[in-house]
Amino acid sequence: MIFCPASNLEYLQKANYWIMDGTFKMVPTLFQQMYTIHALVGGNNNSRVLPMVYALMTSKSKESYERLFQGLIEFGEENDQILIPPVIISDFEQASINAVQVEFPDSIQKGCFFHLCQNFWKKIQALGLAAEYGESENFSIMLRHITALSFLPPSEIPSAFDQIKPLMPLNAIELVQYFEDNYVHGKIIRCRQLRNNQTVTRNHHNFHLSSGQYMNLLKMVIQELKMW
Repeated sequence: MIFCPASNLEYLQKANYWIMDGTFKMVPTLFQQMYTIHALVGGNNNSRVLPMVYALMTSKSKESYERLFQGLIEFGEENDQILIPPVIISDFEQASINAVQVEFPDSIQKGCFFHLCQNFWKKIQALGLAAEYGESENFSIMLRHITALSFLPPSEIPSAFDQIKPLMPLNAIELVQYFEDNYVHGKIIRCRQLRNNQTVTRNHHNFHLSSGQYMNLLKMVIQELKMW
């Protein structure tokens, strides 16, 4: 299910970049996530990143994302708006990345620095390194060298990573290997650079706070659809 007023298509068409993200809270049980596409609205002195598209998705597969993007592209064509975003910013979900490459082959993809740090912190916790990270300044600074690589031009990241890898603490070898496999020499390096889409995350938080009163109504609509 895609929710997008026709008036939003013009904003999407004119935007220099789209920001895509998914959230799993406050989603009816029939769906797996709510996926949103944001765009910059307004002039230089009064611009805001606002949600243009809401989509309730039953799956997070590459095919599901392709259907979402195809539906949006077709809706744009029906309203004389050709949707080819110059830049797309997203998290590091491989299915959505691959779907963007299929449906928007001319767009530049950029990963989100906020999500990168979030993923890195979750791995630190999973490996039992959180206590040392919080207590040892030297340990935390050394690990931050890894995420700071994202500010380099993409072509320079592999060689820079290879230079700092031998300097990493011995008990962080598994963490370093995780980052290398997933972000340096792995498939996800196809995202060319990183930007921060924390505004989108904040918008999702605000949505969670305000959406409770509408969820019961939406669930009733879904139940009615099931009875058809």
